[in-house]
Amino acid sequence: MKGFRDSAKKLSDRTYEVLEAEIVSRNLKPGKMLKEEEIARRLNVSTIPVREAFNKLEKEGLIYRKPHCSAVVKALKEQDVHELYEIREALECLAIQLAAKKISKPQVQELRKINAKSEKLLIEGPVEDYVRTNREFHDYIRSVAGNDRLEAILRNIHNQLTILMITTAKIPGKSKSAISQHNEMIKALSSQNEDLAVKRMRSHIRESLDDVLNNVLIHDDGI
Repeated sequence: MKGFRDSAKKLSDRTYEVLEAEIVSRNLKPGKMLKEEEIARRLNVSTIPVREAFNKLEKEGLIYRKPHCSAVVKALKEQDVHELYEIREALECLAIQLAAKKISKPQVQELRKINAKSEKLLIEGPVEDYVRTNREFHDYIRSVAGNDRLEAILRNIHNQLTILMITTAKIPGKSKSAISQHNEMIKALSSQNEDLAVKRMRSHIRESLDDVLNNVLIHDDGI
């Protein structure tokens, strides 16, 4: 990989982005030891941006630190999944409630476009692109909600759940069901029906959790 030639902050940010993508895609698998010096050599940077990237990844729950300048990619345990989905449900429902108060007709149309793109990707693939667009749908609702802190917390949770979303998206009929549920959310948002929008979102998140628990094998040592 070519060396980064940007400022120190950009070096740190780009190092973080590379490592985050590798963890989310499972190129760096749970339990994988990450050593500052090895990462620095591979990315052709000093250990400083690597250390800063590790700090950010640790805050997001994607790795945990060990002595002597190393880190380990964190595995999700069943309790972790329950906790993350409990938080996700509460905050996604808040986000869609806030969005329903203020969403405009052009913003509703944008959600329709995103969901149509998801439907197209469901046929054409790959599944990772579908999951990315599915996340774009939820990201857009959060952006309409207009609460930066809420958006940041949910972004962190989505990062930790991405691998589970990719796995459940492969379940026959699951992705088609999610697109249909998104359409129901759009209908509720277009009429600015806060209660119905929250109801649709809550049902969507709970079904997603059920899919994870019923179809993704979670061992005691995590996944």
